[in-house]
Amino acid sequence: MLRKIILPVFMLLSTTVFAQNFDSLLIEKKVYCHEVINKSRFYFMQYYKANELNKAQKLLEYWGDKCEENRDVLKAELLLAIKKEELSKHRLYNHTEELFEMNRYYFNCRTGSYEYLFTKPDTVFNQFIIDEMNVLRNQVYPKSLDYLVTLYYGNRIDEFYQALDSENFSYLPVAKNRQTQIKQMENIASFHYAFLAGAWIPNGNLDIMGTHPQVGFQIGGKKKKYSFNMILSVAFLNAKESYLARINEDNNNLEKTDHFTHAHIGLDAGYEIMKKENHELQAIGGLAYNTITLKERDEKRDIDAVNAGSYNFNMGLEYRYYFHHKSPSYRRYYYGSRISYLGISGKYNIVDYTLNQNLPYSGNTITINLKIGFLSRGL
Repeated sequence: MLRKIILPVFMLLSTTVFAQNFDSLLIEKKVYCHEVINKSRFYFMQYYKANELNKAQKLLEYWGDKCEENRDVLKAELLLAIKKEELSKHRLYNHTEELFEMNRYYFNCRTGSYEYLFTKPDTVFNQFIIDEMNVLRNQVYPKSLDYLVTLYYGNRIDEFYQALDSENFSYLPVAKNRQTQIKQMENIASFHYAFLAGAWIPNGNLDIMGTHPQVGFQIGGKKKKYSFNMILSVAFLNAKESYLARINEDNNNLEKTDHFTHAHIGLDAGYEIMKKENHELQAIGGLAYNTITLKERDEKRDIDAVNAGSYNFNMGLEYRYYFHHKSPSYRRYYYGSRISYLGISGKYNIVDYTLNQNLPYSGNTITINLKIGFLSRGL
């Protein structure tokens, strides 16, 4: 009876085991890329730290075969190639446009803003690549492609673009394309506006009115070396000493007053005569209409204000220091960028406030202004 029970059970178990052997022989286990990536990252770092570079190389070959078009593999390959002094053997050595991907932005959840980074330090592996590239940066020749790669993948953004724009790497296609883009950007007009504060300084007989503070606003555009602006400004505060003016319509006599308000509306043009890095010097000049209010309008008595108007031909210089926000090297020519600047301008203004005979003093003026300005598009 026992034999009759054991024999069928034995045959059933044998058949099951035999079938399982065929499963292992005929059915290939699926390898998932995300598993390969996670483990390959870990073991690559271990082999690299232990200086087991041949094992690291074999691992990368396996990793690249299982997970195609994976940028982590490329970063590890380049790190290992530079470490072994074999970058010239890498498949992208003569394809720098693929080697260096430009305009890589990442969203930083902590700051709530986009950051410009070549290698996002969001994983242990990426931070490892960044750190090791910066170690190798100090060991390679500064004029070699190895050096440029360590700057790029080590997130040395400013230094990378400064090197790429230098004569050392001007032969690279990626550098030539960048210069072409820069020239194209320079042909695009930028919108410009600025706030200004300064001083209105009369000379000649007009200096009796004294120096006055002024504030204003300008708006316009810039293209290549040329800029065009419309300027509105007001100088204020009464004169420290009384001066003579015709302020009474009932008679033609000169009377003493200390009232003063000066308005300026004009058009300016500028030409860039010097530019070096963030510094710029412009020659500026323009036409304007000026008016000095000698007496305010009397609303109760319905008496109009008394003014002394004048043309204004002006010329001078303006210096600007540009702030390109994080990196002058790459932001300078990036579409949609906003750039701010601090500037100072000085003008000599040829005027004549005696034209309507309400003011008897002749003389010209000097205006000096500090500016906070903004350009959208890029410089």
